[in-house]
Amino acid sequence: MSEADRVMKTSRAEVEASLRRFFAERSAGELTPDSVDPSVHLFNSGYLDSMSSLTLLDFISERYGVAVPEVDLVGGLCTLSGLAEYVAERATASR
Repeated sequence: MSEADRVMKTSRAEVEASLRRFFAERSAGELTPDSVDPSVHLFNSGYLDSMSSLTLLDFISERYGVAVPEVDLVGGLCTLSGLAEYVAERATASR
């Protein structure tokens, strides 16, 4: 594994962990970071709604400097896993 691959994987893991915490903190005690399933649809699972999606996008922008188009949350970036990969790729590229 190259150094670039190691950085990418670490960054993706970091992003996924912070997104898990994000959802757990906003769940009013219903979720823990470990209980957030990274493979389910963010809207269909109830993790996100239209208002919380804007909060999530602001969080990602502030924390990682990555702008995620809102429309992509219901498309290709509709899972925590996919979103974490997208953010990690762009955050790593901008460093």
